[in-house]
Amino acid sequence: MGAYITHLNQIQKMFKQVIIKPFFCKVVVLLLACSQASLGQTFHALLIADTRDTKIGTSCETDLIAMNSKMGEVAKAIGYIYHPIIISEQNFGRAAIDSVLSTLPCTPKDILFCMYAGHGYTVNGRPNIFPLLLLKDNNGWGLDDLHLALKNKHPRLCITLGDCCSQLFPEKIPPSMRCIFRGIDVSKDIDILSKLFIQTNGDVIICSTQSGELAGSWPTYGGFYTRSWLEALDFAIGSNTQVTWENLLLDSKLRLNTFINMTFMLSPHEKPRQTPHWRINYGGIAPSPTPDPQPKPLVSFVDLNDFLNQLADENQYPLYETRAAIRESKRNIFFVPEAEIQIFINNPEKPVETQSLTRFLSRLVNNAQQVKQVNVIERHSISADNGKYQVLTVQEVR
Repeated sequence: MGAYITHLNQIQKMFKQVIIKPFFCKVVVLLLACSQASLGQTFHALLIADTRDTKIGTSCETDLIAMNSKMGEVAKAIGYIYHPIIISEQNFGRAAIDSVLSTLPCTPKDILFCMYAGHGYTVNGRPNIFPLLLLKDNNGWGLDDLHLALKNKHPRLCITLGDCCSQLFPEKIPPSMRCIFRGIDVSKDIDILSKLFIQTNGDVIICSTQSGELAGSWPTYGGFYTRSWLEALDFAIGSNTQVTWENLLLDSKLRLNTFINMTFMLSPHEKPRQTPHWRINYGGIAPSPTPDPQPKPLVSFVDLNDFLNQLADENQYPLYETRAAIRESKRNIFFVPEAEIQIFINNPEKPVETQSLTRFLSRLVNNAQQVKQVNVIERHSISADNGKYQVLTVQEVR
């Protein structure tokens, strides 16, 4: 816990964040209302984490620190005032959430982001695809109820992310799983952040599990989906030229699947099922991507990313013949015959070599066990006149 307090103090200095405390909850919120009312465009981040839970508390602390840091960076990059509000420790509950929402000074120009890291559950016969939240003082509120309460503050963009189980209550959460992969942060790009957070109006609700599933986590890694989501955001910022919320969420789902496959490579029969899902409602017309002078591939970089990772996935496709068949059936969808591949190993700043398409794909299939993940760096790739890739740049994580 001492380490957590140290981290929290560092975050407070960096972002001047507000932590809801008992007895002073209403006073703090009223002061927030007064101090924020005159501000311009604000990025509100309501971060709710069950940090005192005996099973997942440490993981929730990790998610809280990581998400607060990343959203602060996003707000700074797009020129918004960052306003974090943290509900954790003994204040984790419905009362603190209601107190914040009742006086939160949110304007139609603002962004309102919310993360819930904690237990979730569902009950027999519940038709709702989003789970109920296991709060300390009220257990009848769903993730979608929280999202609706946030939308009722009428921000320009409202995003709710729940990293929680949807298992039938009261089954146990399994032991923490071993972490063997961490994402690599990349450089920031205001154009990509603008497409996601400024050019988009409406709301997005995201959940890390579907009904009957458990959400995986590891104490020092955090929630598997939260980290996959942050990794997808980092990689889109540094490597993609066209991005939408749909593509970002599809990429985060792919990264989660890859991570789980690697984690259970030696015991595939124990691999849990975790299926993120989401609902996107654009306010008015969905934002159109900025025109690009280069022709775009016929499919999204997410589909290409999925294809390359299938070739290196011995857990899902253990037979060489299966991976080779996937390679031959799809290579012409994405590439011109004479395509070349520029390869980085782990570090995107250090190019290793350029290979022919045939050699690269064959190497993925033959040496699948050596490659943990393949990331497509679209920003440094070139499309041919027919829209397929002529030069593809990738990062191999080993």
